[in-house]
Amino acid sequence: MPPSDFDRVELSLYPMTGGWRWFRLYKARHPNPLGFGSKEARSRFSDPRNPPPEDQFRVIYLAENLKTCFSEVFVRDRKDRRIEPLPISRQELAEYSVAEIKVVSQMPVLDLFHAQHARMSIPTDVTGWSDHALSQQWSLAFWRHPQHIQGIVYRSRFTGARNIALYDRSVYPEGPRNLGVLRVRPLLSYPSELRRLIDENDIVVG
Repeated sequence: MPPSDFDRVELSLYPMTGGWRWFRLYKARHPNPLGFGSKEARSRFSDPRNPPPEDQFRVIYLAENLKTCFSEVFVRDRKDRRIEPLPISRQELAEYSVAEIKVVSQMPVLDLFHAQHARMSIPTDVTGWSDHALSQQWSLAFWRHPQHIQGIVYRSRFTGARNIALYDRSVYPEGPRNLGVLRVRPLLSYPSELRRLIDENDIVVG
């Protein structure tokens, strides 16, 4: 658990400058590519407080490439100890859109990608463990930290690429603050990438 005096730690920041591009894979039924979804969602860096307080924060996740998005959404741990191919329906794939997102302006985000956990007294389980309970407690400590970070850059445990978890304070309620949507396309409109990902992950599409 985070120490009570964690606010004394100087956080290492990732050099997140304007112009960087990220990907988000999300359900196409949602109209906003930068929407934060339900407050009941429970992900790696979600607000752990229960019952939810008035200042509850929410999180969205982006990845540096489509491969990582696909692994985080569709594969995850579903292939663990499974010898047979993983079945995924074409209908399930059709339910998703891909948003390509640009960082509009520089913003302070915590660097958990460059293995600086020990310097900040942060356990590696915060980004590497499949159980999210510990990560959520640390996320609350990050969110409360006086450096007022906008999010967390960390290494995907599935591909090793960069993921970024952004707190809702990085986006105005009525629209983007630090992010801009370059384009949105159906996942099925990436046929060559999909074929490669399906093959790499031993998936059969039915």
